[in-house]
Amino acid sequence: MMMHEPCPRRERQARVAVQPNWLETYKARTPGFSDIAEAVCAHFDLTLDMLFSRRRDRRVARPRQIAMYLCIELTKHSPTQVSRVFKRDHTTVLHGRRAIEDLLRYGDDDVRDAVRLIRKKVTR
Repeated sequence: MMMHEPCPRRERQARVAVQPNWLETYKARTPGFSDIAEAVCAHFDLTLDMLFSRRRDRRVARPRQIAMYLCIELTKHSPTQVSRVFKRDHTTVLHGRRAIEDLLRYGDDDVRDAVRLIRKKVTR
């Protein structure tokens, strides 16, 4: 049986240096809650205070639903975790996600374009 000789230190360092840094790649493609919230606010011309407020008018509620939808889809956090960030009940987050999914599926072009542009902005 042939035994492998240990690699000299330089060869080990060279092999490690060639490997891609998967953690940097992962971090670069995975947006956080704040990235999504800022992108939604910029797209809809809102402040973060407005997005996280208790206001329920459509001008604020629809962007909030889009933000919650994207937080679930892009960060892979549970609705419960997203609800803590947005200071809402988890059923509110589920309703918001379902509402945006329905709008995307059954054709609201404004919502579809907004989701597409925000998703593109936060995942580059």
